[in-house]
Amino acid sequence: MVPTTSLPDVISRVRSNGFAFIPRFRPNELDQEPFDALGQLDHLPGLNLVQELKPTHLSDSTPNTYSGNFGYDAFPFHSDMAHWPTPPRFLALRCIKGTTDVKTRLLDSSVLAEALGPSRLRRTVVKPRRPLEMAFPLMRLMEQNRYGEHLFRWDSIFMIAASRQSLTVCNEVEEWLATHNPTEVALSETGDTLVIDNWRMLHARSPVPKEGKNRIIHRAYFSNLN
Repeated sequence: MVPTTSLPDVISRVRSNGFAFIPRFRPNELDQEPFDALGQLDHLPGLNLVQELKPTHLSDSTPNTYSGNFGYDAFPFHSDMAHWPTPPRFLALRCIKGTTDVKTRLLDSSVLAEALGPSRLRRTVVKPRRPLEMAFPLMRLMEQNRYGEHLFRWDSIFMIAASRQSLTVCNEVEEWLATHNPTEVALSETGDTLVIDNWRMLHARSPVPKEGKNRIIHRAYFSNLN
């Protein structure tokens, strides 16, 4: 993994690799300021523009969160808000209090699609596990918008297959994810920032050992990058 050292390089690396790592990005700036420099922030319903993420024990979290399902254990691969009709385009994770003991894991869905067949993924229908606005919208596992951009959605916790045939493909996705080695990034220094294409990359978190329980990460979503 080659760190990104300049803002103009961020978009290039995200386009080519699906993510970009910026070491110690504006470490003395707080809250929203460094994120504003990266792109157009996306204000999602029910969330602050900048959210604070801390490792949390299973018993101290709610079931509608990853911490409420896994606590300090590893988080599975997913794309954020995959169960929404249109997930956020990009996200960034920024280190406030870091550790080398916890890694963000990344896998490229374009490699997965090549292995399993893009046409099969486009025919695979999924839906939210719980209703969104009193409905269960049906969505394709992989979609292409009018600009030719591909969206791959995945979340084994908040999203389920909508048919028996779709369940077969989803099981194959699970098997693929379990047998491929991810890229791992440690956000260890103040300001370390990881920018992720949320329509392409699946991300996960490694288990949190005792030494990593004070980790603090800020997260923000973007509709566009600068």
